[in-house]
Amino acid sequence: MIAVAAWSAIQNRRLPVRRVRAVALRRRTADYSIEAPRNRFFLLVNALSWRPFGRDLGARRISNRHLARVSGEVTVASMMNCFITFRAEGREIELLVPERVFMAVEDGTWGLLVYQGEAFKHFIPDPRARGQPGAAPERPLDRV
Repeated sequence: MIAVAAWSAIQNRRLPVRRVRAVALRRRTADYSIEAPRNRFFLLVNALSWRPFGRDLGARRISNRHLARVSGEVTVASMMNCFITFRAEGREIELLVPERVFMAVEDGTWGLLVYQGEAFKHFIPDPRARGQPGAAPERPLDRV
């Protein structure tokens, strides 16, 4: 996974930085979380109750569902990825954006999109098109 991310970053840096007039079409998020049992004692009991060669040694194996319920789960890590789909130059581009940009840009907002390959750099909303979702600005934005 880390190698894929590193390779993608290298490939993005080889591409030119693009500055285009674009409209934000839609936004979406993807949430990730990793949970782990709080009490390791239950993991030990579960491992010791394993029946070698199919023989029952008198100890009952605790199911994974019961183990999670009894031990209580703790969230080890969680994160949220924010994506915005832009329409620029007649095609749609979905880019991973920072949360602050995700919260600031509404659907239908026109502006200047700066990106490099699949890497988002900036989105500068056009003040002339503000309050008119989906309406194109009267004249093209100036280049940054």
